[in-house]
Amino acid sequence: MPSRLPEYRRLLTTALDHGYRVISVEAWARLLGQPLVPPAGKLMIMRHDVDTDAALTLKWSEIERDTGVGASYFYRQSTMDGPVIEAVMRAGFHVSYHFEEVADVAKERRLGSAEAISRHMSEIQQRFGRNLDAMRARFGLSGRIVCSHGDWLNRRVGVRNLELLRDPTFRQQVGVDYETYDEALMTPLNGYYTDTQPPSYWRRSGSPFDAIRDGITPIGVLTHPRQWQPNFASNTAETWRRISEGLAYRGAA
Repeated sequence: MPSRLPEYRRLLTTALDHGYRVISVEAWARLLGQPLVPPAGKLMIMRHDVDTDAALTLKWSEIERDTGVGASYFYRQSTMDGPVIEAVMRAGFHVSYHFEEVADVAKERRLGSAEAISRHMSEIQQRFGRNLDAMRARFGLSGRIVCSHGDWLNRRVGVRNLELLRDPTFRQQVGVDYETYDEALMTPLNGYYTDTQPPSYWRRSGSPFDAIRDGITPIGVLTHPRQWQPNFASNTAETWRRISEGLAYRGAA
């Protein structure tokens, strides 16, 4: 697959040419927190889930800086590259945590059902809190908006990582205002577009280019590095990690 970075630049310039403001999830949450001042104009909320290839986010942020737009970057434990994150934050972009503690603990303890995960939810939540606090301390970020990762384990047992934040009391304890899939952030969107593998490149909801040309607003766009630039080493390492995890997890109770 060729690099799609020129297409990403074209996406941003197309949005700007059609009168859109491109903002981060953090800025979107601030707008929604002002009910007496509804969001004005056309908006595109840009979110990057950094599942692999953290270094690519430097190229994304360079394009965004050149075009004067905002965006949010969510990093997993496995993609928490210090120099990269610090550079993205210095460039003025919103950075936070792409969490997966439900899947992590389920793999380690070989939990094979929703019931088993429920019994370990306190341990899962405690680990999430420690990891989030560590990221906050390391990078000096607020971490009040977080984003759940979708792992193969979650699909296997039918429990999403975001389940650890269902309890509002726990959210308050760890200082989380929003998870990116919260209805408060998603329901006001009139379009939501997620990248995928070639040859389609965008999921069945369609292309954000079409939404922009049709003037749909507000719209959300979610991207992942591995869909935009080939990185054999990073993608192969992720594939082998999944295979080895799957083999280790076989026979879980």
